[in-house]
Amino acid sequence: MKTKKRILLIYIFLNPLFTFVLSQVFRLNFITNLVLYYVLPAIALMYLTNKDTIVKAALFSLISGVLIGLALDYIFTFSGSWWVNDTIFNFRFLNIVPIEDILWGFLNIFLVVLFYEVFLEMDKKQNKNPKQHYMWALALITLTIFSLAYVLNPQLLYIPHFYIYGGITLLIIPSLIFFIRFKKPVKKIFITALYFFYLSLLFELGAVNLGHWGFYADNYLLTLTLGNIRVPFEELFFYVTILASSMLVYYEYFFDDRK
Repeated sequence: MKTKKRILLIYIFLNPLFTFVLSQVFRLNFITNLVLYYVLPAIALMYLTNKDTIVKAALFSLISGVLIGLALDYIFTFSGSWWVNDTIFNFRFLNIVPIEDILWGFLNIFLVVLFYEVFLEMDKKQNKNPKQHYMWALALITLTIFSLAYVLNPQLLYIPHFYIYGGITLLIIPSLIFFIRFKKPVKKIFITALYFFYLSLLFELGAVNLGHWGFYADNYLLTLTLGNIRVPFEELFFYVTILASSMLVYYEYFFDDRK
């Protein structure tokens, strides 16, 4: 098992770099990049964990990445935070959010949790956290508020600078509170965040360079430009740098044991 885990770890660390080069050389589309960056590593990680962990990771990813994430993605996109250009599907959720975004919402969090569980948690016994119900309730409340706002007046969902407000409210503040209260998982979460900074940065820069999505608003705090790549500070900070650690904060509190 240790040998298999070492081999898997080497693959997990080399895969983002390999995929980045491959995607730029062959100009791979968004959906293909999702498979290479997220699906294949997730399958490999599932091979070294147990069914209970996979189910727990999938449920958390469904709630946070799809149910809650879909509403947030709509607001981000509708408010001009970004726009996805590359989609192979004719359908967009409410004519705004492409299928690829929904898949990414699930796969990104699913891979984060699997990486965390396989390499850092290594718990064979998965006890159900009773706080899971609160996560389901949070998803229901989010979707209810979103639906009411959309039906009554869709313009209520247009929130300039939502990237900043949402990032501070949903990521930074809960993380700070959690890290103050629960010290034990901090190191494990930080290690996981380092890896996903590396993966997310390559995924982001490669996708923007290929035109999979872009940032076309003029209300970012700061926009960084590298050749043809134009990425706002908010994207680099809230997504590339802290999203993985923030998702693990929610996972530990609502689904795991906070240890």
